[in-house]
Amino acid sequence: MTTSLIAFGANLGNRTETLDQTCQRLSSHEEITRIARSRPYQTSPIGGPAGQQDFLNAALLIDTSLSPRQLLLLLQTIETELGRQRHQRWDQRPIDLDLLLYDTLTIDEEELQVPHPHMAFRRFVLEPAVEIAPALIHPSSGWTLQQLYEHLNSATNYLALIGPTGSGKTKLARDVCDRLGGQLALAPALPATSEAPEEVETQLMEERLQQLDALAERITPSTGSGTTLTFAISDFWLNQSYAYVRKTLSQEAQEQFQDHWKTTVSQALQPKLRVLLDPAAGETSPSGVQQVLRELALQPFQGPLLHLTDCHPLAVVEEVSAAVLSMQ
Repeated sequence: MTTSLIAFGANLGNRTETLDQTCQRLSSHEEITRIARSRPYQTSPIGGPAGQQDFLNAALLIDTSLSPRQLLLLLQTIETELGRQRHQRWDQRPIDLDLLLYDTLTIDEEELQVPHPHMAFRRFVLEPAVEIAPALIHPSSGWTLQQLYEHLNSATNYLALIGPTGSGKTKLARDVCDRLGGQLALAPALPATSEAPEEVETQLMEERLQQLDALAERITPSTGSGTTLTFAISDFWLNQSYAYVRKTLSQEAQEQFQDHWKTTVSQALQPKLRVLLDPAAGETSPSGVQQVLRELALQPFQGPLLHLTDCHPLAVVEEVSAAVLSMQ
């Protein structure tokens, strides 16, 4: 038997009755044993058509002998039986079931992603999950669900965009700020110089740190209960300098650069969420920098990460805006 975590919610019809029916159908399956069910949490809908009623969201912890794909199929079958129809993303729905965790397994397929790619930063997912399974490990981040939830409550509302030249970071940062009214920090222009790569990155690092210091003075930490949205977004991630020096410096020079900046970077403003962008269609990153950025961003114990691939620019703005709202 494998321990799995499921999120379920509804904002159409008799929400309480639907949640009860969903839980009963899962619990009565011969290959599922229910361990715990959270209380329902009422949350406002994020994205989609206007005029939707609030969601009731909950979490269910189970043991199961079903495989991840069998469990996903069961969840989809229950959704269909309870009237779920998929017409528009983020539309109102009588039931929504998501497989969040399957032990510590990681799956990245078109039809199945485990852990759920958005669970690490969504308050309406983490609150019920932490109630019943705070010690479960989120394998991608390396943090427990409790740690993710505490990060959501204590970290400053700051998003860092990660991506090479051509990934659309600057335009995305501007568009999200225009939509939600956040504070904006843009990377300094790359200096036109013949200086050594480590000197260029040192100059850029110093300027980025100054921008983050200024940001930290203009925004306040989220309490999770505020009625106004204050957040900041930058079109850079401090650690991105490590990707560039890795492609241009010797191993010894890389280590010297990282040792020099390690403490300073760790004490700088840290993002509540990092967003990793792939280059736009037709664009290529210089000297394989994208691959190194990806490797650095995917390393565990750095907090939540949203990885966006093959998305239309407008869809990316909607995804990041929804991520900001879901953390509140």
